[in-house]
Amino acid sequence: TTAEDSRHAVRSGADAVGIVHYEPSPRHADHEQSLRVADAARETFAEHQRPAHIVLVVFDTPAVAAAWDAIEIGANVLQLHGNYSSEDVAAARDVFDKAPELGAEYAPRQVWWATSLKHHPEVTSGDSGEDVLLIDAAVPGSGSTWDLAALENARLVEPWLLAGGLNAQNVAQAITDAQPWGVDVSSGVESERGIKSMNKIAEFIHNAKTAHARLNAGFHAAHAPEHDADAPEHDDDDAEGRS
Repeated sequence: TTAEDSRHAVRSGADAVGIVHYEPSPRHADHEQSLRVADAARETFAEHQRPAHIVLVVFDTPAVAAAWDAIEIGANVLQLHGNYSSEDVAAARDVFDKAPELGAEYAPRQVWWATSLKHHPEVTSGDSGEDVLLIDAAVPGSGSTWDLAALENARLVEPWLLAGGLNAQNVAQAITDAQPWGVDVSSGVESERGIKSMNKIAEFIHNAKTAHARLNAGFHAAHAPEHDADAPEHDDDDAEGRS
């Protein structure tokens, strides 16, 4: 991810921008690049008057060190991906609690945890103390799809994110089937491994947000209060729904 990638993603409607710290990955960003990406994302979120969610993604960095890395580069979210425990989540949050206050352009600091149903087939949201749970493919960053039917055994409540093999062509159906709080993408918006495509980013975000809007509209319609013939009609805001 480059600084221009992050600007384009935010302008296209992305709610968060991720920065990967994992040297074996073609998406790995060094410290200087991370600073540029985070600064560009923060500035663009501010331009659009939306709270910045800048996510540092780590795979094998100790949680405490990763939390300090996030603070240093200007990320307000730490995503612990893989073999991390509830103690790791708590340790990272403790670092965040001791850090200087964020500027008004940021959303509050959070710790996310990412895993797969292969490794945790009956995972429960929040059990590790994470603010957001991300369910990924067994091999993260591979672009491989996985059987969403496996979600039946998980105990998921919002907020949780769906990832793994998503792209502009399949994200709408995945949202319809799994009904996640949000989706995460990397390889699905690349022109080649590690290189983002501006067109794919914009198309993916458009299709994802359109699918979420349709899903929420359907939920509102299904849960709208019944009216007696003589009862006054309610505004849409009175219907139960999800954001």
